[in-house]
Amino acid sequence: GRLVETIHPVRDNYKFKETVSFPGARHLYLKFDPRCSSQYDYDKVLVYAGDSPSSTKVAEYGGNSHGFGSRSVLGKGWPKDLVKVDGDKVTFTFEMKSGREHSTPDKAM
Repeated sequence: GRLVETIHPVRDNYKFKETVSFPGARHLYLKFDPRCSSQYDYDKVLVYAGDSPSSTKVAEYGGNSHGFGSRSVLGKGWPKDLVKVDGDKVTFTFEMKSGREHSTPDKAM
């Protein structure tokens, strides 16, 4: 396995991109920490099946259920089950588009 994470808490204008590769794998399975969150649903993690953001987008997750910022999550929220990615590479991107509000605690960032 491999752990991928951003800095905690994220700062204004923060951008992150990382590609993980397991040569020869047919599929990769991603497990998200239940504490995953971002201040707003447009501050989001995007997951791509391949080695760049021009690869096929698998999913996007953002927002929080802590009652801060957007007070909502993107789509069905952060995944509780494993996320399957076809192929032997996965790329993660994250961009903090909002500015941190004074009332938002670290756990929502």
